[in-house]
Amino acid sequence: MLDQLKTQYETYLQKNPFSGNPSTLYDSMNYIMQLGGKRIRPILTLLGAKVVGGNTATAMPIAHALEVFHNFTLVHDDIMDKAPTRRGKQTLHIKENTATAILAGDNMLVAAYVIVLNSKLENKDIILEMLSQTAREICEGQQLDMDFENMDYVRLESYIHMISLKTAVLLGCCLKCGSLTVKNNPQINDALYNFGVNAGIAFQIMDDYLDAFGDTNLTGKQTGGDIIAAKKTALFNLAYEKASTDQRKNLLIWFDTQQTKAETRLQNTLFLFQELATAQAASELMEEYFNKAYTALENSGLAESNKEDLLQVIEFLRGRTY
Repeated sequence: MLDQLKTQYETYLQKNPFSGNPSTLYDSMNYIMQLGGKRIRPILTLLGAKVVGGNTATAMPIAHALEVFHNFTLVHDDIMDKAPTRRGKQTLHIKENTATAILAGDNMLVAAYVIVLNSKLENKDIILEMLSQTAREICEGQQLDMDFENMDYVRLESYIHMISLKTAVLLGCCLKCGSLTVKNNPQINDALYNFGVNAGIAFQIMDDYLDAFGDTNLTGKQTGGDIIAAKKTALFNLAYEKASTDQRKNLLIWFDTQQTKAETRLQNTLFLFQELATAQAASELMEEYFNKAYTALENSGLAESNKEDLLQVIEFLRGRTY
């Protein structure tokens, strides 16, 4: 089912490229959209429509709008993170230049709103409100992420709050907006949103895990990119909580970019993660949020057959390697 929805979306994407002048701007927008990826956000949007008896064709423009919005955030994230690659290829600001990447990202944000505005859906205004709320929360999450880089230590609860804003709320938004393309049922919509948010938190913890322990040939990213950037991810927090006093002191020294070079920070941190069984701790934390997603699904009021479609999402996220 998920593969079918991904194929449907990518067919739509190929038929609906951006166009306009100057071509450098719109070519840049198409470049980032064509880099591939999991397409989990449009898949969730289409699934949100399907599980309440809707038509994926009707939901497709909203799925596209949310994927365009997501890729706008990636362009800006890559600039802020100074990331050299995205999905195994050059990031847009490296391929072109930072100014063009900023403009392309801004225009993608505008495009996402235009796509929703041009739809003839009964609940279009609610979808726009949901998108606006989510956009604001993502900005808040991104700022918290940058603020945390300047702090010695961030409690795990604070980190979870940050990733719920930066990453997870968009997954909840996609499911809810997909459902809204069909009807406005508050019980189901809220349950779908909560399912998406909790699955999204687990999704981001998995992302943190893959950054440190994933196969770079599959992830398309450099190993330990977050560590190199001195980001205090879930793995850092989990390691810090289990570490001895001396190990904590070392971690703080390694993550001080003024004291420790990136290569040294990467080597030492990965070794300590192994020593403290941080990968196992991250897996247990993921399961906690997957279980919360299951609970939201059980309380949704959806038919059992439709719940099965959403359970595939959990299995996909749990088993992903990129």
